[in-house]
Amino acid sequence: MILVIIAAWLGYKRASANGRNGGLWALVTAAAFLGAQILVGVGAGMFIAFGIAAWEWPETTFEDSLILINVVAVIASFLVVWPILRWLDKPAITADETFTEPPPPPQF
Repeated sequence: MILVIIAAWLGYKRASANGRNGGLWALVTAAAFLGAQILVGVGAGMFIAFGIAAWEWPETTFEDSLILINVVAVIASFLVVWPILRWLDKPAITADETFTEPPPPPQF
Protein backbone atom coordinates (compact mmCIF):
# COMPACT_ATOMS: atom_id res chain seq x y z
CA MET A 1 0.00 0.00 0.00
CA ILE A 2 2.91 2.32 0.64
CA LEU A 3 4.06 1.87 -2.96
CA VAL A 4 0.61 2.88 -4.24
CA ILE A 5 0.76 6.07 -2.17
CA ILE A 6 4.26 6.81 -3.47
CA ALA A 7 3.12 6.26 -7.07
CA ALA A 8 0.12 8.56 -6.55
CA TRP A 9 2.33 11.21 -4.93
CA LEU A 10 4.82 11.07 -7.80
CA GLY A 11 1.99 11.33 -10.32
CA TYR A 12 0.54 14.34 -8.48
CA LYS A 13 3.93 16.04 -8.16
CA ARG A 14 4.94 15.58 -11.80
CA ALA A 15 1.53 16.50 -13.19
CA SER A 16 1.24 19.66 -11.11
CA ALA A 17 4.75 20.75 -12.05
CA ASN A 18 3.93 20.55 -15.75
CA GLY A 19 0.52 22.22 -15.84
CA ARG A 20 -1.75 19.19 -15.58
CA ASN A 21 -4.46 18.28 -13.08
CA GLY A 22 -2.48 16.75 -10.21
CA GLY A 23 -5.40 15.06 -8.48
CA LEU A 24 -6.57 13.34 -11.63
CA TRP A 25 -3.13 12.03 -12.48
CA ALA A 26 -2.58 10.87 -8.90
CA LEU A 27 -5.72 8.75 -9.27
CA VAL A 28 -4.57 7.48 -12.68
CA THR A 29 -1.15 6.39 -11.39
CA ALA A 30 -2.64 4.76 -8.28
CA ALA A 31 -5.26 2.93 -10.36
CA ALA A 32 -2.61 1.77 -12.85
CA PHE A 33 -0.40 0.50 -10.03
CA LEU A 34 -3.25 -1.39 -8.35
CA GLY A 35 -4.67 -2.61 -11.66
CA ALA A 36 -1.38 -4.17 -12.69
CA GLN A 37 -1.13 -5.98 -9.37
CA ILE A 38 -4.69 -7.25 -9.62
CA LEU A 39 -4.17 -8.48 -13.18
CA VAL A 40 -1.00 -10.35 -12.25
CA GLY A 41 -2.68 -11.91 -9.23
CA VAL A 42 -5.77 -12.98 -11.17
CA GLY A 43 -3.66 -14.30 -14.04
CA ALA A 44 -1.42 -16.28 -11.72
CA GLY A 45 -4.46 -17.64 -9.87
CA MET A 46 -6.09 -18.76 -13.10
CA PHE A 47 -2.86 -20.39 -14.29
CA ILE A 48 -2.38 -22.22 -11.01
CA ALA A 49 -6.04 -23.30 -10.93
CA PHE A 50 -5.64 -24.69 -14.44
CA GLY A 51 -2.43 -26.44 -13.37
CA ILE A 52 -4.16 -28.00 -10.39
CA ALA A 53 -7.02 -29.24 -12.55
CA ALA A 54 -5.09 -30.33 -15.64
CA TRP A 55 -1.68 -31.40 -14.37
CA GLU A 56 -2.64 -32.44 -10.85
CA TRP A 57 -0.42 -29.91 -9.09
CA PRO A 58 -0.67 -29.93 -5.29
CA GLU A 59 -3.45 -27.87 -3.73
CA THR A 60 -0.87 -25.70 -1.92
CA THR A 61 0.78 -24.45 -5.11
CA PHE A 62 -0.69 -20.96 -4.80
CA GLU A 63 0.44 -20.57 -1.18
CA ASP A 64 3.88 -21.97 -2.01
CA SER A 65 4.48 -19.46 -4.82
CA LEU A 66 2.85 -16.44 -3.19
CA ILE A 67 6.11 -14.50 -2.66
CA LEU A 68 7.10 -14.96 -6.31
CA ILE A 69 3.67 -13.82 -7.47
CA ASN A 70 3.88 -10.71 -5.27
CA VAL A 71 7.34 -9.82 -6.55
CA VAL A 72 6.20 -10.21 -10.16
CA ALA A 73 3.12 -8.09 -9.42
CA VAL A 74 5.18 -5.25 -7.93
CA ILE A 75 7.61 -5.32 -10.88
CA ALA A 76 4.67 -5.28 -13.32
CA SER A 77 3.19 -2.32 -11.45
CA PHE A 78 6.43 -0.36 -11.75
CA LEU A 79 6.60 -1.19 -15.45
CA VAL A 80 3.05 0.12 -15.94
CA VAL A 81 3.47 3.32 -13.90
CA TRP A 82 6.92 4.25 -15.22
CA PRO A 83 5.77 5.28 -18.76
CA ILE A 84 2.94 7.31 -17.23
CA LEU A 85 5.40 9.19 -15.02
CA ARG A 86 7.75 9.72 -17.96
CA TRP A 87 4.88 11.16 -19.99
CA LEU A 88 3.94 13.47 -17.12
CA ASP A 89 7.46 14.92 -17.18
CA LYS A 90 6.70 16.55 -20.53
CA PRO A 91 5.08 20.00 -20.39
CA ALA A 92 1.37 20.11 -21.15
CA ILE A 93 0.21 21.70 -24.39
CA THR A 94 -2.01 24.63 -23.61
CA ALA A 95 -4.71 26.24 -25.74
CA ASP A 96 -2.94 29.59 -25.38
CA GLU A 97 -0.24 28.61 -27.84
CA THR A 98 -0.87 30.40 -31.11
CA PHE A 99 0.87 29.83 -34.38
CA THR A 100 1.78 32.75 -36.62
CA GLU A 101 2.13 30.77 -39.83
CA PRO A 102 0.15 27.89 -41.31
CA PRO A 103 1.87 24.53 -41.53
CA PRO A 104 3.98 23.90 -44.61
CA PRO A 105 2.33 22.11 -47.54
CA PRO A 106 2.88 18.37 -47.84
CA GLN A 107 5.75 17.24 -50.02
CA PHE A 108 5.36 14.24 -52.26
